[in-house]
Amino acid sequence: MASSEKTQNLQLNKWLGNDSPKREDFNYDNEKIDQAIKQTSEKIGILSDLETSRKDSLVGAINEVKSSSDAKNVSLDSPNFTSSNVQDGMNELFTNVSNGKITIASAIIDMGQSASGSDTFSQLGSKVKDISKDANASVGDVLNGKTFYQGGVKRIGTMPNRGNATYTPNDSIQTGGVGYYSGITVNPRPNLTGNATTAQVLNGQTFYSNSYTKQTGVMPNRGTVNQTITTQNGSYTIPQGYHSGSGKVAATFNNLTAGNVKKGVNIGGVVGTYEEGGSIKSIQRGKAYTRERKMNITISSVNVDNSIVKIYPIGDYYNDGTIFAKTAILKDSTTIEIESYSSYYSHPYDFTYEVIEFKKAKSKQSGLLELNIAAIAPLSRVNPAKCLVSFSNRASSSSNNYSIDFFIGFTLSAESLRFHDGSKSESKQYVAWEVLEFD
Repeated sequence: MASSEKTQNLQLNKWLGNDSPKREDFNYDNEKIDQAIKQTSEKIGILSDLETSRKDSLVGAINEVKSSSDAKNVSLDSPNFTSSNVQDGMNELFTNVSNGKITIASAIIDMGQSASGSDTFSQLGSKVKDISKDANASVGDVLNGKTFYQGGVKRIGTMPNRGNATYTPNDSIQTGGVGYYSGITVNPRPNLTGNATTAQVLNGQTFYSNSYTKQTGVMPNRGTVNQTITTQNGSYTIPQGYHSGSGKVAATFNNLTAGNVKKGVNIGGVVGTYEEGGSIKSIQRGKAYTRERKMNITISSVNVDNSIVKIYPIGDYYNDGTIFAKTAILKDSTTIEIESYSSYYSHPYDFTYEVIEFKKAKSKQSGLLELNIAAIAPLSRVNPAKCLVSFSNRASSSSNNYSIDFFIGFTLSAESLRFHDGSKSESKQYVAWEVLEFD
């Protein structure tokens, strides 16, 4: 049975007083010892293989090597050293390294950075990188394809190489673009052909003529001018200068209205409607006879409101007035109504008539009035001085033999038309009357 206690290195059984070791336990420990010895021998090697004079003792061989490896006793044969042994060569190398660090530090200082010969190579390397850290060029500031360092990093420029550029002045803005130019040629400016004067250029606006001298216009700016001509043959003098194109010169005559222009006449686009009061437009005349008490006569169309009708019996006043006297009334624009009290078939009575149409009348009033010595027809107010009165009469009974108009007179006032029977007959008769008033 194996012991519960073990040795420190090989973990061999460490028997205690009450342990009962077995043969296989001893064999196990021996195997471990044998294996450890083998491994140690393999690491140390065979003494006879030592390239020393002492081959019987490892300690002796090591001491022999120590004695022969003293740097002073080791020769140095190299074209890179002037020393002939390792110790002097190491001293020489140290001196060269120290001097080199001082030289590098001096160069770094010359580049504007702080450095010292006592700095380590790592410190000097960092300071070398810092030499280009304060450079402010960008790749766009360096010609395309050319390299430079910034912050220890190699960079390649991207600035375009424009080569030679040639420009000729004109009216347009010419842009060459960003980049490097090996040369720029600006041709002479072309000749100016302008011939404007300051009076031909708007006030305050600038221009160049063929003298290449900047000039300022003095032409007045009239803006939008609006004027009105109010008299025939009137005129407006357009002032010299610039006009916006929206100005107008208008002809305005306050009294040029349709009512002030003769009807049908066009004056400046105004078509007249004025018809002079009292001016005759047409007169229609005719002669007729009849045995009938009533008859209609057809005429050419007239404006009833501007027309009057007159009738003239043919015969002498000794004839029977009940047949002879007749009234004439404009029934419509194409009809005259003729009427007497009675008819006489054995002998027709002749009469003439006329219809007078005026171009314009202010008003017309008409009616049929029964007259016995005197009668009054009321009127809408008129100006008697501008009125024309027409009337005709007929008998109202068989006893009224002398019904002829020259026995009748009238008086016209502003608001009435009064008739008088000059025959003093008390027999009644009818009077057809018309009053035309003019402007």
